[in-house]
Amino acid sequence: MIAAKLHEVKRIRAVDIAFFTDSACTTNEICSMEMQICMTLHFDLQNVTSFHFLDHFLDASFTHISRDNDRGDATVRYNPKLHAMALFVIDTSLLIPSLVDVKESLIAASALYLSRAIVGVNEVIWNEQLVYHTGYSVEKLSEIVSLVHNFLQNVEGNENMKAILKKYNSSDYHHVSQKVSILSCDLKLL
Repeated sequence: MIAAKLHEVKRIRAVDIAFFTDSACTTNEICSMEMQICMTLHFDLQNVTSFHFLDHFLDASFTHISRDNDRGDATVRYNPKLHAMALFVIDTSLLIPSLVDVKESLIAASALYLSRAIVGVNEVIWNEQLVYHTGYSVEKLSEIVSLVHNFLQNVEGNENMKAILKKYNSSDYHHVSQKVSILSCDLKLL
């Protein structure tokens, strides 16, 4: 019930859960247990991950403000390959021990930077709009981007990467795990 409240569009009711349990639990017991769990966790129910930040950063990456008209309308140019590459980079970063204590927002921004470099966006890799939305300049991203880039260059034969490489080598993810080689100088880090 707690998870449904956090993630579902239509919330499930305690009455429905009681019905699903064939009356093994009453609605009062379900509500009481929910309150007990929430109070035990001090209502700290959600852990924000890099994936949460990535959604916001990708929106900023895909949005372009048009200067062709007086209103300055925003148009969205979604790039599924960039999205898949960013997911792959974040999944890979989970295997790098030195990133355990790094801010999730910094990992997401670094993943987006590296993904934009690998996929080859038509504009500059990191623009002022992305600096504004992420809060990170190229200087702040450079260390993490370099670390993840070096890790990606040495994934061949890495036993821990087999499942991730297989997952991202599917057509659902545009086979992005095959396209990670990029020269360090092409990252355009300072």
